[in-house]
Order: sequence, then structure tokens, then C-alpha cells
Amino acid sequence: MESFETQESVAGQKEFDKVSAAALVLVLLAFCSALLPMTDSGPPSLFVAFLIFYFPGGVCGIWGLIRTKKNPHLRGRSLAMTTLLIGNPISLWIIGIFFYFSLGTLNGGCC
Repeated sequence: MESFETQESVAGQKEFDKVSAAALVLVLLAFCSALLPMTDSGPPSLFVAFLIFYFPGGVCGIWGLIRTKKNPHLRGRSLAMTTLLIGNPISLWIIGIFFYFSLGTLNGGCC
């Protein structure tokens, strides 16, 4: 008796990779939690939430990319690529802004 996954691949339909979708959702949650401290009313502790969401999102993105590369019957490679290509540069920018403002505040600067 064939399994459900084998029957789907025989029919020509590709299964969606849930790890790639989770990566994109985690990185989007990270960006949302990083934008709140940049406003006047947001607490700076939400930057920790950014890191908590961002690192698992990056790991899931790499894992999803590897899974879709190894298994041609999985869809979602574009979600994993989007997470890695767009998420990483924006995340480095957010981390840079956080350190710029935190160092300015610690040194008695204008920020």
C-alpha cells in the first residue's frame, strides 16, 4: 500500500514546505517587534523579542532551503529565499540602529 505522500507526488502535485513558511512568519514577527522600540512609546526590551524571533527564523529559512533543494516534490523554495535575501540585510540594519541609539544613550548623547 502506498503512502499519502507518494500518491501526491505521482499525481504531480507538490507538497508545501511548512518550514519555509514558518521562517517567513518568524522573520516578519521579528520585524514587527523591532519596529515598536523605534517609536517613542515602545520599550527597548522588545529588541530581545526581535532576536528571539529572528534567529529561529534564519535557522528555519536555511533548513527550508536545504529541504526544498533535496526534495524536488516540495514547494516553498521562494519563501525560504525571500526570508534569507530580504530578512538578513534588513536585520543587520535594525541591529545597527539599535546599537547606535543604545551607545548614544549610554554616552549621554542626543539620542
